Amino acid sequence: MSITRLPNDEPGRIHALRQCCVADSESPDVVDDVRRHRNRRDESPKLRGQLQAVIDASTQVAIIATDLKGTITLFNTGAEQMLGYSANELVGLQTPHVIHLASEVIARGAQLTRETGREVHGFDVFVEYARQGRHDAREWTYVRKNGSHLTVKLVVTSIRDNDNTLTGFLGVATDVTTARQAERDLRTERERLKISEERYKLVVRGSSAGIFDWDIKTGEVFYAPRFKEMLGYVNDEFPNTRSAFEEAIHPDDRMVDQQALDGHFSPSRSPYDVEFQLRTKSGEYHFFRTRGVGLMNEQGEPHRMVGSIVDITDRKRAEAALKESEEAYRALFDSVPAAVFVCDRSGTLQRYNRRAAELWGREPHLGVEKYSGALKLYRPDGTFLPHSMNPVMEVMSTGTPVRDVEVVFERPDGSRIPVIINFDVMRNAAGEIDGSVVCFDEISHRIQAENELIAARENAEAANRTKSDFLANMSHEIRTPLTSILGYADLLTEHSLTNEERDSHVATIKRSGDHLLTIINDILDLSKIEAGKMTVERIPFSPAHVVREVLCYFQEQALTRKLTLTADASGSIPKTICSDPVRVRQILVNLVGNAIKFTEFGGIKVFVRLIEGEGNETSRLAFDVVDTGIGISDEQRAVLFAPFVQADTSTTRKFGGTGLGLTICRRMAQLLDGDISLTSVAGRGSTFTATVATGPLDGIGFIDRIVEREPQPVVVTTTTRLSGWILLAEDSPVNQHLLKTVLSKAGASVDVVENGKLALEQALLGPGRAGAGQPVGPVQSYDLVLMDMQMPILDGCSATKELRKRGFRTPIVALTANAMTEDREKCFDAGCDDFVTKPVERDHLLEVCNKWMSKHRLVAPAIMVDESPDSTALPCAIDTSALIRLVDNDLDLLENIVRLFLTDSSILMARAHAALAEGDLRQVAGAAHRLKGAVGILKAEPAYEAARSLEALAFDEDLEGVKNKLEELKTELDRLNPSLSELIAPGRL
Repeated sequence: MSITRLPNDEPGRIHALRQCCVADSESPDVVDDVRRHRNRRDESPKLRGQLQAVIDASTQVAIIATDLKGTITLFNTGAEQMLGYSANELVGLQTPHVIHLASEVIARGAQLTRETGREVHGFDVFVEYARQGRHDAREWTYVRKNGSHLTVKLVVTSIRDNDNTLTGFLGVATDVTTARQAERDLRTERERLKISEERYKLVVRGSSAGIFDWDIKTGEVFYAPRFKEMLGYVNDEFPNTRSAFEEAIHPDDRMVDQQALDGHFSPSRSPYDVEFQLRTKSGEYHFFRTRGVGLMNEQGEPHRMVGSIVDITDRKRAEAALKESEEAYRALFDSVPAAVFVCDRSGTLQRYNRRAAELWGREPHLGVEKYSGALKLYRPDGTFLPHSMNPVMEVMSTGTPVRDVEVVFERPDGSRIPVIINFDVMRNAAGEIDGSVVCFDEISHRIQAENELIAARENAEAANRTKSDFLANMSHEIRTPLTSILGYADLLTEHSLTNEERDSHVATIKRSGDHLLTIINDILDLSKIEAGKMTVERIPFSPAHVVREVLCYFQEQALTRKLTLTADASGSIPKTICSDPVRVRQILVNLVGNAIKFTEFGGIKVFVRLIEGEGNETSRLAFDVVDTGIGISDEQRAVLFAPFVQADTSTTRKFGGTGLGLTICRRMAQLLDGDISLTSVAGRGSTFTATVATGPLDGIGFIDRIVEREPQPVVVTTTTRLSGWILLAEDSPVNQHLLKTVLSKAGASVDVVENGKLALEQALLGPGRAGAGQPVGPVQSYDLVLMDMQMPILDGCSATKELRKRGFRTPIVALTANAMTEDREKCFDAGCDDFVTKPVERDHLLEVCNKWMSKHRLVAPAIMVDESPDSTALPCAIDTSALIRLVDNDLDLLENIVRLFLTDSSILMARAHAALAEGDLRQVAGAAHRLKGAVGILKAEPAYEAARSLEALAFDEDLEGVKNKLEELKTELDRLNPSLSELIAPGRL
């Protein structure tokens, strides 16, 4: 910045400056340097250069010189910085009209008019005293270029030439705040100092800045006492050299200082204003800010620098603390889970946290966007919330916080989010409203949870109503057969009944009991499905055979109702599929039974067709049950498969039923990777289609007919005859009597015990030897043990486990009232071969007993009972007769099953060995489970036991046990496979 140079009347200028410093002890520190050097140097040009450098370096002081008329002739750097004008803008102007308040000028003029008795105004107001040879020091208000005001202490004195002729005026202005602070610091010294030189020294010492004057050529530096005090030194302790100063600079900052000096002395003349650390006498480093002005000689080379240095350590510490506080505040601000916006009084966004940007969907534009304009709010009902009704406006106008306002917030991309907003005001130190804080909490999840809760409550209420309706119907359904049973049981006690009446009553009780059992089974099946406990098997079977069984079962009922009942294949269908024959049979029994129930004229047809899978999809087998019955309306169809719901309560009353059958069947079909669907026209009939996955069909033969001959009605007979000894373990006297009677009439010899302990002892003694003590030598063995699972002293499971542990190989059939899958598995795990559920159905009981008694005589007609579990007797690998009976003499089916097993078992064993090598016991368990089902259907008991044990050991993660049992299973399969190959050899069957 160029500054108007002083004229050549140096004595006048120096005298004026000295008078200003004497008149006001608050004059800048740099003037001391001028006075002190005046006596040292007589050369006028050199003195003028020094004075000009001092004036240029006095950036904290405004120095303004005028001529006698008030026209500005000098405007230094301090004046430029203080007032905002450049020297070029003001030099040549009259000062009062530019930088002073007119009201102050008028007031001072009135005061001087009263003092002098003549009118004083305009520029004379400032120089009245100076004209009289006096100095005028007082406070004035400066008007900066930007219009702002600054209170200063202005000292005005005269400028005279060598002849003491008045040539102009000089004004030195300092900030009043600095002056007052200096006044407080120097009050004591001012009272003692009487002369201007002493006062001048005190001003320099009391200043917060340290002055330096560096002779660049010699390297010598004059350091003011204040400079050395800031470093902790006194006078001569700190060398007056530039090298000492550079050595005190922190090593990391030396380059910064050198670059600042190079820039200042370069052609660009960048300001020398730099911050660095200096080492104090104590060895600590303090932060300092230094500013200076360099002087050039006639050759344009730098030869001097005059400047000041200020300790800014406290400021730096405050800045660091402020930065740390700001970072902590920002971290805390960003960690708030709510979205927070901070606005000024106009509503313009000033700050936001991370969550606010996430909620908004972009970074807001601070200082530009207004909260009320950028954020669009809607009421919960979707109507727009106008700006005038925005809660922020209410907060800003009343100062009262607004809490928990529920609105919908629209983001810039147009999406909307429900939120809860809280508004509050910010106040400044005076308690005035200075802005607002807006907090958003997204409540999408809460609203979703509330809606889900409402829906769940409505569904629960609907389910409760439905279950209540169902229970009312079940009460009726259960009480109806139960009433019949109890009523006819009472009639049987009458002695006057004829044989025909008695037989009729018994038949009615039997029918009612069967009906009651069906209802209970439906409820149990549904409960297992609802609990996710129902499991299905995947074993080979003939679907045509299952359809023929179902037709035979219903043929007599259809004939009685004068309905036709037929089945056929729609195209070619596989001879065997891999699914669950029991569940498929249950589905078909329900669908065909419903068709007969709801058909009064015409008939029922069952069509079986193959739906081939596309790409990687599994093929499915479809069973279409077509009837000519009453049909189902669209309204009824919508709730037909819902649990606890019947299509029509009036229909239920007419035709009976629990309303659970279709629900159960559909769930079963879905477990078999299929479904049940319906097409129907009310009054014209219905078609129910059940589908199940077929499993792999590679190598499977196909047929194109279902029924080879007309199905015959099922005739229930009691021709099943038993031969051999049965041990019955049952704690209920009623069941003991019933079961012994049924078994004895079928031809079996029966021993009865009432608990598991006695069953264990009697089984080891042998038939007809109750109470005979321990057996000695070969004895006759029981052909079958019927073991109730829940008995006193020792339960059936524990008794069975102990018998198997002692080498007892006679078949054991469990008697249990628990029909759940896990109960069945518990029986098998204990060592049972089969199970019969209570209430016991006579024909089924006799079939199971005959099956296992015949097998026992074939496999092990006699045993040696031994207390030691180390028996080495090996049963036969396969029960050929039982296997042939299983496939109902269908030799093609048997061959398909055997060939499929031989292929599949080899793959599964290889998979098990590979999984064991990798330590994946879950895969071993999966392979063992499939092998267990396969060898079980083939009646290969030793292999079945090995596979079952292998699966259990794998689930228990018994690595050593798995290794041993896998080898045992391999041995059993090596025995079994040759027998199977021989069985299907040409000419063998």
